[in-house]
Amino acid sequence: MNSPPVKLGLSLGMAGMGLAEQLAAAGRVERAGADSVASLEAGYDVFAVTSALAGVTARPRLFSGVATWARPPVAAARAAATVDELSGGRFVLGLGSMPRAWSRDYYGIDSDRPVARMREYVEVIRGALGSHARPFTHAGEHFSINGYRLPREPVRERVPIHLGATRPGMARLAGEVADGVLVNFVCTPDWLVDVVLPAVRGGEDVSGRRVERGLLVCCAVHDSPATAREWLRESFRGHLRVPYFYQVAAHAGIEPSETRRLAEAGDADGALAAIPDELLDAMGVAGSVPTVCARLAELAEHVDHIQLMPPRHLAGEALAHAIAGIVEVIQANVDEHARAG
Repeated sequence: MNSPPVKLGLSLGMAGMGLAEQLAAAGRVERAGADSVASLEAGYDVFAVTSALAGVTARPRLFSGVATWARPPVAAARAAATVDELSGGRFVLGLGSMPRAWSRDYYGIDSDRPVARMREYVEVIRGALGSHARPFTHAGEHFSINGYRLPREPVRERVPIHLGATRPGMARLAGEVADGVLVNFVCTPDWLVDVVLPAVRGGEDVSGRRVERGLLVCCAVHDSPATAREWLRESFRGHLRVPYFYQVAAHAGIEPSETRRLAEAGDADGALAAIPDELLDAMGVAGSVPTVCARLAELAEHVDHIQLMPPRHLAGEALAHAIAGIVEVIQANVDEHARAG
């Protein structure tokens, strides 16, 4: 019996990509057979973009991949219900906690107990989505809601919620309270298999049900391996001072000590240049279409769907080339399984 095709999608919203380019790319990957299109919380508002995506697509699932927890949970629930209605029930609410410094410096959020806060955040969203017929009240450690009522009956009272995860705490919570997990692109195969997925299964042991496993992968498609790898490099600029970047690397037996030293000294360009090629190859997928397809097939043995993110900060011809490559990969995946079937 042939295995089912790898479910591949496109993750949009990286720096350098305009809104018109995102909408055009969504149409192209839909025609190629994409399972999903996601909007990152970068540059544009994630719910506004997924609403726009609903208007230019008809079949793929639409993810907020991921929406940060900076919005009050009732506002997030109302936004999710809106996008779900616009998309005809295709929306998946991806939620993420952000690195601690981002929560503190950009939004004034105390994230000393991120798992506890996210647990309650999900609970309130679920309560708000179900409040059309029965007012919702909640008195918790982080949120207090008194008699909220959703003004319109939602298309689905239970919009699927997937939690973005890098470390085991949030991965376990996803298995326990969510409908799925979306593993962050700062990940290696070793980290996925040894750390994240066992934590998800631990949460499932509590909930008694299986959740969908998703993986975000930074994907650089180019016939020149050196060019593809350099495209990947820039995508990690925002994580050079995030502790778990180095934790994930160390678990793979890679110690980017010079990268850490330069990042702590404020030399981001030098730190990026010092990232070992071995780590880029472990955390991303780069190369020709056949090479990328083979790598994705290996990763798909462990997850249910993969969202491909073009390298960040590309623009112009390079960005167009990267998107075209992802379209080719998605089409090649569909064609391969059509032949095998």
